[in-house]
Parts: sequence; C-alpha cells; structure tokens
Amino acid sequence: MLALSSPRWSELHDVYGAATAIPRYLEASVTDSRAGHVSGSAWFALWSALCHQDDIAEAGYAALPHLIARAASLPSRERVEPLHLAAAIASVRLDGRGPEIPDDLAAAYSEALVAGRRLAEASVPEAWDEKSRRVFAGSAAAFSGDLEGALAELAPEDE
Repeated sequence: MLALSSPRWSELHDVYGAATAIPRYLEASVTDSRAGHVSGSAWFALWSALCHQDDIAEAGYAALPHLIARAASLPSRERVEPLHLAAAIASVRLDGRGPEIPDDLAAAYSEALVAGRRLAEASVPEAWDEKSRRVFAGSAAAFSGDLEGALAELAPEDE
C-alpha cells in the first residue's frame, strides 16, 4: 500500500490534477464521520477527487487499499462510506472507463480487492437497512469482479 507520506502521490492524478491532497483527505476521513454527500466533509472531498461523475484517475487505485483498510478498522455501521467509494472505483475500472493501473500500484490494489470482498461479504448480515445491505452486497460484487451485480446493487434502475 502506498504510504500516505510517499512523494508518489504528487506523480499521480485525481480527477482534477495532481493527487497531492488525497493523503490529507484520507487522514481527515479518520475523524470526519460526516457522509459523502455533505459538502466540506472529508468523504465529500474524496468522492469528488477520486470518483466524480463516474470518472476516475490512477490516484483512485492508490487510495482503494486505504479505503478498504479504513473500512476494516470500523464497526459495520461506519463501513458504508469507505466501502461504497472503493466499490465505485472498482466498478468504473471493471466497466473499462478507468485508466490502466500503474505497475507499482497493481499488487496492493489486487490484495485490497480480496480483503474488501471478504469484509463486504461479512458485513451483509450486519446490514441495518436496505441501503447498507445494498452497499455491502454491491461492494462484494465489485470487489469480486462482478460488474453486473455491483451495478444492480449500487445503481439500481429505479433510483
């Protein structure tokens, strides 16, 4: 996993340009429990920079292992935001709309998908409402490489 202090972040891009702010947003997400739809929250900043309008850049691949690790450190009720963002990144890549994964990020990305799938699958029975169940199930599908299943749960047609 790419260290948050690594100078490599300045070589990566988010959807706006150099990904230098991503480590700061990831660190802020540890203490910012506001949801991703709340402007000014760390999660809002991460969603905006990493998966904005289904557009991703290679910084998303570097951030995904951090998102999975963050979710794993949280109780189930707080896992929705990091798993959802990680699943969105994985889904865009599965759909062929993301850039190639840089070689130096590929192993950590793949390992995180395996860990994320296990965590998401274990979280499904802990879901407390339909939204959390969909995020957990959709994340498990995305991390397993099942784009159709991920989209069915994360972006249902009736919404």
